[in-house]
Amino acid sequence: MLSVLPELPNMNAYKKEHDLALRNIFKNEIKPNFLIKIYHKVLEILDVDIFKYYQIPTPTIENSIAGNMLNFDNDICKMIIGIHKSNMIFAGDSEKREKENSDEYSKQIANQTIEHIKLREYGSSYFRQKQIIAGDRFIYFPLPYDLFVICMKMNDLLKNNQNIPCFSIFAKTSNMAMSALSLLEDNFLDNAYPLCRGLIELYLTLFAVLENKNALKKYIDFSKIEAEISRHGKDYPKEFYDLYYNIKETKDKNLQIHQYLHFGWVDELKNYHKIVKENPYTISSLIYYLEKTNSDMDFKFFTDYYKICNSYVHANTLTYQYPLSAYFEIITMLSLTLGRSFEDLCGLLKFDGIINGVNILEKSIFDYKVVLLQHDKITPENLNKYYNI
Repeated sequence: MLSVLPELPNMNAYKKEHDLALRNIFKNEIKPNFLIKIYHKVLEILDVDIFKYYQIPTPTIENSIAGNMLNFDNDICKMIIGIHKSNMIFAGDSEKREKENSDEYSKQIANQTIEHIKLREYGSSYFRQKQIIAGDRFIYFPLPYDLFVICMKMNDLLKNNQNIPCFSIFAKTSNMAMSALSLLEDNFLDNAYPLCRGLIELYLTLFAVLENKNALKKYIDFSKIEAEISRHGKDYPKEFYDLYYNIKETKDKNLQIHQYLHFGWVDELKNYHKIVKENPYTISSLIYYLEKTNSDMDFKFFTDYYKICNSYVHANTLTYQYPLSAYFEIITMLSLTLGRSFEDLCGLLKFDGIINGVNILEKSIFDYKVVLLQHDKITPENLNKYYNI
């Protein structure tokens, strides 16, 4: 194995002191022997390839003062701890011991850590120092890390493909999701819900218009009108007024002009007004339409979580007693909106989702399934135990 430590006269003694320092730094976060075992396994597997992902700057006084001296040992250990903690959220002491003594689990954690290292170019800007859940110091939790990588990769792809269909929806999705992840990182969990509501609206819009050119064109045209009104104080164009009053007379006498501005594009969806009989220009009616026309997909999640988000938008919900509960809700909403939008973007651009040998689509789906299994274990007893109440 390549040594990534400096060559000193007594190298073995230095390595022992180095490992002891790591044990002492992180002893309150993870079993020290387990941490050191995984840490060395990661270095052994990566060998010289570690320098592909960690560019070590020249040790000058300028770099030291500027804070540019990257300590990858610290970074790797935080990844190991975050991934292990994420896996063990509701695990009991006996299950933790069993996992930590398992060679198979050790190999799994080492491989997951290496995946995160390979994705550093897109995922390491955030999720290092701050808490993702009150009580946890490290937030290299796999799923939010995946989602941040997806945001950054989406931005890269969109930068060079601004003429694709639904460009504005994809771009807004990435920006809103990154904002929600930033709030999650800073423990402003309640403030992430309004953004999640917006992401649900965006994804449902994307789902409806992606393969419907007329609906997409009308959505874009109406978005431009809204931008002109909100940014420059302009009035609605005469053509828009004509459309609005015609629809108000023929389809919905109670229709407000802002409703039509936001949802008028649904008129272009096949059989929309035959299926939706009341209040057609609302998100709930769009969900109803999509349910009736896409029997192979479950839209109940969007209905339930949209209602939850509304309570936060209107400030009717108190702060969670258990931040972990909010974490599961937010990360689930982000996965099913951002994740699916990214999958659609990859399909449009024929991108296979592979970054430095890691398939971020497959990885995010795997980590999402882990979250779902943990979410099923949420009980008052487990939450009290997690927070030592």
